[in-house]
Parts: sequence; structure tokens; C-alpha cells
Amino acid sequence: MIVRVKASIKIKKTPAEIFTYLKDLNYHYLWNPTLQNVQPISMLKKGTAYETTSLILGVKVHGKNIVTVFIPNKELEIENNIGTIRYKVSYLLTGSRDETQIVCHTTINNEHKGFAFSAHVLKLLIKRELHSDLEALRLAAEQSLNYSINE
Repeated sequence: MIVRVKASIKIKKTPAEIFTYLKDLNYHYLWNPTLQNVQPISMLKKGTAYETTSLILGVKVHGKNIVTVFIPNKELEIENNIGTIRYKVSYLLTGSRDETQIVCHTTINNEHKGFAFSAHVLKLLIKRELHSDLEALRLAAEQSLNYSINE
């Protein structure tokens, strides 16, 4: 079963300011409310691999992510090809000095046939999570929040 979801948001910051929150794993805690752990904490670039643990609907989800596309201030794509939930998420940024449009495309690929009956519900849950993440990103960026796990 493959589920595709698209979400977008406008943020009153430049693409470069927004990309700071995407490329630095320290900042991911600010805009990804389900995220519990990221290792290693680093700056992303093409080929960067890192592991995550998230708590989604009370279930711990582990991911081994790899950055597959990295175009500074324009696009970031991350893939997880292991575990129960496999996904690809792409953030596309366009904008000006006053505002940035972020379009997030997410593809979930789940090979378990039992999920086929719940595709519609899964799509709604993913869409809700994406909107929550993007809204948190908007708040963090517009308020210029700063966070470091190492502080």
C-alpha cells in the first residue's frame, strides 16, 4: 500500500531562515512534536544518515533516515527504507524576503497487507501530522526560536 500526502504552509521568513530549521537536526525537536530522539545530531547534507525515534499514537517508530536531495534554501528530501513504516518526505521552499511557501510531499510505503483496509485513515493521520509539523515549524521560525540538545 502506498499513501501520498501533500501539505503546504506560508511562513513570514526567508527561505534561508526556514532552511536553517530543516538542515540542523538540533532544530528538528522544535517542529516535530512526535520526535523523541535523533542520533547523531548533525547538520544535514546529501548522504547524511541518522536514526530517529518518534512516538506516534502511542507507538514507538524507529527510522534510519538518509538525505537523498539537499539543495540549500530550496529542497530537502529524506528517505527511510526500513521498518514497519517506510517513507520519503520532500520539503520544497520558494519565496522572497517577506515570505516562504513550503510544500511537503510525503509518500508512505507499507508492505503489510493488513494496512490496506486502513489506507484512508492512515492518510488522514499523516496529513494531520504534517500540518502539525509545518505549523510548529512556522511558529519556531517566525519567533526565531533557538534550541540545542547539547546546551
